[in-house]
Amino acid sequence: MMRKLLKLLWILGRFWKVPLVRKLMYAEAFSRLLTAWILIRLIPYSLWRGLLGKPGPSANDTLVTDTYKAIAIEVASVHFVIHRVFGTRFTCLMLALSARGMLRLRGVPSELILGVHRKPTDARIQKLGAHAWVTSCTIEVIGHEGNDTFIPVATYSAYYDEKPRSIALTKSR
Repeated sequence: MMRKLLKLLWILGRFWKVPLVRKLMYAEAFSRLLTAWILIRLIPYSLWRGLLGKPGPSANDTLVTDTYKAIAIEVASVHFVIHRVFGTRFTCLMLALSARGMLRLRGVPSELILGVHRKPTDARIQKLGAHAWVTSCTIEVIGHEGNDTFIPVATYSAYYDEKPRSIALTKSR
């Protein structure tokens, strides 16, 4: 119990040193993760699947700018920290939905990819595994660890014809 309390105090001490823009990003990511947790755990998939968009072919010919890359890296960094602090409380789909929402809010093009693979457990039984990950501007934002073993089943692309809505995120460290 004492160890957990010390860890919490250490995290809070580090949090207060973070710039305000980064704190707001942490708050946004955490609220999006809680929303995704509620959607996935409590509401049937058939009721919220429309939030993903329409599956379609990947279109990687989007304009890639340094600003888009910087925002994608910031979103990935925020989610990495939250996932590390809270352990494995959030699934890959929850993290992907949250990151995708943050990128969408900032006008950054992204792709949410759902994939599957078979896990052989013994000679007669094979278990199906699923994974979700997000890519943006050639950067794997969420779920990049181990996604090369998964076969993409559906890709949900979001591309925008406008400038990013938040350029200040690149200087938040």
